[in-house]
Amino acid sequence: MDNLADPYDKIAFVLLTETGARKSEVLRARWKDFNLDEGVWRMPKTKSGPPQSIPIANSTVAALQNLEKLGEFVVAGKDLTEPRKDLRVAWETLKTEAKLVEVTVHDLRRTFGYRVAKRFGIHITSRLLRHSNIGITERVYAPLGLDDLRPAMEGQDAEIIELRRDKKEA
Repeated sequence: MDNLADPYDKIAFVLLTETGARKSEVLRARWKDFNLDEGVWRMPKTKSGPPQSIPIANSTVAALQNLEKLGEFVVAGKDLTEPRKDLRVAWETLKTEAKLVEVTVHDLRRTFGYRVAKRFGIHITSRLLRHSNIGITERVYAPLGLDDLRPAMEGQDAEIIELRRDKKEA
């Protein structure tokens, strides 16, 4: 992202990668939707309907604080009174530099979901992605395979061995 000249392109991709937000949510984000002191992004309109809030990381807060506010929209475009329509040029630049083929902007959301699911579980992932149905999160964003599940079993095995050892010693 460092090679993007436009700081508003950069912040769009920071929000996409660090929050798992949808492209439309990022493009419609207004400064008034962010409470940078508390590290919260309140989305007044979401795909599932009602307003929702998500925490944002300190690195995201810092990136937002370092960005000049040109209008009401965070991702400023040519017309400061309207949300930007797309990120096509910036996305193509990033894809070319990273030598990515057949990758979409929405794949950033999927990657975020998978990464969070592996580390914090499906319930937290579903909440952060603001899904109304956890099944969508599991099926589309965090399809964990056997290799993802194995560490949980190995961890259980280690606990069982420890419990058996404690029982024998008692």
